Amino acid sequence: MIVTPSRRSFLAGAAACVTLGRPAFGQMVSNAGADGFRVLRAKPGAQGSSDSTAWGYEGLVPGPQLRVRQGDEVKIRLANELPVATAIHWHGIRTSNALDGVPGLTQPAVAANGTFECRFTAADAGTYWYHAPSTTPGQIERGLYGVLIVDEKAPVEVDRDVVLVFDGKQGPAESIATTKNERLRIRLVNTSQARLMSFRFDRHAVRVMAIDGQPAEPFLAHEGHVTLSPGNRIDVFVDATLAPGATASIFLDDAGRETEFARLVYD
Repeated sequence: MIVTPSRRSFLAGAAACVTLGRPAFGQMVSNAGADGFRVLRAKPGAQGSSDSTAWGYEGLVPGPQLRVRQGDEVKIRLANELPVATAIHWHGIRTSNALDGVPGLTQPAVAANGTFECRFTAADAGTYWYHAPSTTPGQIERGLYGVLIVDEKAPVEVDRDVVLVFDGKQGPAESIATTKNERLRIRLVNTSQARLMSFRFDRHAVRVMAIDGQPAEPFLAHEGHVTLSPGNRIDVFVDATLAPGATASIFLDDAGRETEFARLVYD
């Protein structure tokens, strides 16, 4: 599913975004209950996947996008519907040690059919992600990860907000609808455990604005190249300068071999 907010709706505080990757994100987690908690279920299988070994949050790989505003209280109840114990780590988020998601160190593991309540304040705006602990081999690789976006208190003036997720596997290139003179905020997320992710944006200047959720002194990426280490997130601004009808690729460099990961398609 691809959702594209207009500039007006974005500036009005809409939480929609374009999400690309393998595959696109689905719906949000359940509505909050009377106690304010939303349930996030870790369960076997993944919608639309023939991979019988896949696990996903809410049956999705990647898991549902969590999106809040800076300063909001986040209340998530992890429900473990897997046949094994698990936990959840909020990558890059400032939380108490008891919520760090490392079984046997910061907290007990969440047993099969068990639950665990996560409650914290989203103090810092930026691009983050959540996942099963890296100390439980194979759980992230099976699909237990998703993106958490904390929007700034004052809306950032961009026309489109796009998420690109790389997990070490690549599907068909997705198209990003683009209009000349728009400004895109593209959030790059590398959820792989051991692979660098190197993007090259064709015929567009790329300005790096934030690294791992923290604002950076803006700088232009050299020849449109942006490289992320495992777990890394980088936010970039891209100004749409091509003519209507143009197409520009976003390439993924895999050991010196470029493949098209996504493309900007001008209307």
